[in-house]
Amino acid sequence: RGEGGKRGEVDQALRYDLTVPLARVIAMNPALPLPFRRYQVEPVWRADRPQKGRYRQFLQCDVDVVGTESELAEAECLAVVDASLTALGFTDHVIRLNDRRILRGMAETINASDREVSLITAIDKLDKIGRDGVARELSGRGFDDAQIDRVFELLAGAPVPGCEDAVAGLARIQALCRSLGVPDGRVQVDPTLARGLDYYTGPVFETRIPESGVGSVSGGGRYDGLIGMFSGRDIP
Repeated sequence: RGEGGKRGEVDQALRYDLTVPLARVIAMNPALPLPFRRYQVEPVWRADRPQKGRYRQFLQCDVDVVGTESELAEAECLAVVDASLTALGFTDHVIRLNDRRILRGMAETINASDREVSLITAIDKLDKIGRDGVARELSGRGFDDAQIDRVFELLAGAPVPGCEDAVAGLARIQALCRSLGVPDGRVQVDPTLARGLDYYTGPVFETRIPESGVGSVSGGGRYDGLIGMFSGRDIP
């Protein structure tokens, strides 16, 4: 771990995903015509504790669309997920869909914009530790009872002020998925889906196979700000 090991830092690491390398490729090749689509299948490594469905080395199958704000990009990615799992013989997989802007709106609604990451991190554990567990975690992070109750009201379907466009966008993505041949009902809006990574800026999604018992088997979302960190220009 090098000199930073005592501080929990790492000087060198094996490749941990295929997203950051994509961002670097785009940043280093500004003449690439956009939108740019690519797929990549490579081994990656993470310092996970090995358990059911999680390994320190695994094969990541990545698809990305770079350079467009169109919701068709999300629909194309979800259509690839559906087609891939269908080709592998699965028939009951469910693609869960949400939008990080709605979660950001939840934080604003309960006057906790400064603790948005803490809120999202706790909500992301809802299917693992349940409502009581999330409530305890939020309480431990400084949220009061009124804020916690309001969060669960919003997660149960109460309208989130100022998020009408994001909600309508999710419906448009579902419609586009159907037009691309994804079966009706396969893509389901789930207000509790958070995705823990904080670089997501819009729609996020995960896929579950109920019979697998290993949680999500795919995931992703829109991250309009990441490539700009490398390139110095905004590229969705």
